[in-house]
Amino acid sequence: MSSAPVTSIALARRLAAAHEALHVEGMRAAAAIEGNPFEIEVRRFGRSTATIARKVPLVEWYNRVVGLEHPDARTLRETLAFYRAHGIRARFEIGPAELTSALAVALASERVGLERFEAMLYAPIDARIAPPASGIEVRPSPLGELDLYLELWARGFSLPEFLWPDEKRIRAAWFTVPEFQRYVALADGAPVACSALYVHGEVAYLCMSATLPEARGRGAQSALIARRWRDAHDRGCRIVTTQTAFGGTSQNNMERAGMRLAYDFGIWLDYGLPF
Repeated sequence: MSSAPVTSIALARRLAAAHEALHVEGMRAAAAIEGNPFEIEVRRFGRSTATIARKVPLVEWYNRVVGLEHPDARTLRETLAFYRAHGIRARFEIGPAELTSALAVALASERVGLERFEAMLYAPIDARIAPPASGIEVRPSPLGELDLYLELWARGFSLPEFLWPDEKRIRAAWFTVPEFQRYVALADGAPVACSALYVHGEVAYLCMSATLPEARGRGAQSALIARRWRDAHDRGCRIVTTQTAFGGTSQNNMERAGMRLAYDFGIWLDYGLPF
């Protein structure tokens, strides 16, 4: 078993690149739906990329800015205007490698404030710790069962049902992104959890993990982590990574599987718009 790469600015940016690439490519795929029904636009502001879904204004995941760095402070007002013109509250994801005092001052001057922290975890590909034996079965999830997959995901995250139709159409487009694979976990033959794997170069990004409330604690996510990790190894990846809520169950599952904390990053929201 090799040791984990030393945490560095270069490593932080390498891990973030996988997360950001999936988001940007997924939004571009959704924008390419015939007629662009969600009025999605992907625009560059300096080094950062802003995505907006004008017809889904309440979902911050789609209305966010990734890759923001210190030189982008001069474009911050223009970036915010891009969202504010439509009454949409922008979300910014900023890691410790990018956040400088000057950028923090620029954000504060525009009434963009820190809302919470999330965790980025990682491990070398051969550091996986096998989960305890369980009766959980894991299999790939084809596009033909998209409704099942998204119902598991939506119920697992307690997504309001009025958002489901839009989410299904947007995510169906996301799932056409190359190197993206979905999985379903079954307990006693019944689907109880889902997850996905995105390969970006030599980095495997574990994402979209959710478990039905009534099925939690049975090892579904541990089994899904193990399957995706093995598949990433078989596809030649050298590092596995994920993003989770800080200190939550997902972080615990990932650490038990062999990952460790790379860094925490901030989720910043535009408080210049009234709630």
